[in-house]
Amino acid sequence: MKNIEALQGILTERASIESDYVKSLQKLSKKLSEISEQGSLNAALVRIREELDSESTQRQQFSSDLKQHASTLAAVHKEVKKSAKG
Repeated sequence: MKNIEALQGILTERASIESDYVKSLQKLSKKLSEISEQGSLNAALVRIREELDSESTQRQQFSSDLKQHASTLAAVHKEVKKSAKG
């Protein structure tokens, strides 16, 4: 059962790390949106911002998935403990 708890903790910690990374990516994207340029440099800035936004969205989904897996493990752990007592 300790392994289930350990894995749950690791998944929760990783989800937190991903959430922090998402916030950082969003800040960078916002900074890029405040820069105004012309021509090909503007196109490059727009593309970089789009990539940051896409990465942010994917990482946010990954963080949510990790949280869901941690929650599932918590439920399994609870049931295993309950069965062991019964």
